[in-house]
Amino acid sequence: TRKDFRQFSRNAAESRGKSLLFSGGAGIGMGILGIGLPDIPIFTAGLLKGIYEIALHYGYRYDTPEEKYLVLRIIEVALYYGSDLDEENEDLNAFLEDHLLPENYDQSRQIRYSSAALSLELLYMKFLQGLPVVGAVGGAYDAIYMEKILKYADLKYHRRFLLDHSSYEGPDLA
Repeated sequence: TRKDFRQFSRNAAESRGKSLLFSGGAGIGMGILGIGLPDIPIFTAGLLKGIYEIALHYGYRYDTPEEKYLVLRIIEVALYYGSDLDEENEDLNAFLEDHLLPENYDQSRQIRYSSAALSLELLYMKFLQGLPVVGAVGGAYDAIYMEKILKYADLKYHRRFLLDHSSYEGPDLA
């Protein structure tokens, strides 16, 4: 029902908020102390946990090859801009509709693509975070990027849920 669907969305949003609080707090705290690079595994673990929780709130597992692909692509595509974002978003939407892995899919290559996109965005902030006190600014970016990626993940799982559970065929014009 509509009420149930709204509850899925609320639960996912609540989970996203908790992940943001944790990530922002950890990033700023480590930044004040001048700890930058060790924050990367903590940020990554929090990011994956956030995406996994969103998936579970919409009723999807995250341990199949298709789900792992989706999670990695969400991380990658959420960090694109402009026409690259438009093109990659359309590819991801096509996957949500047909659930078929790309013909030449290689999980280790996809991990490299996703981690490269993430490192391009965060590496400078992590070095800034390594400076005591000033590093709090770099740590704050944890929450900014966490929000961006988790919001995108929520949109994609929301879309997927609608596609998978839609029974509307359109008006009968005959």
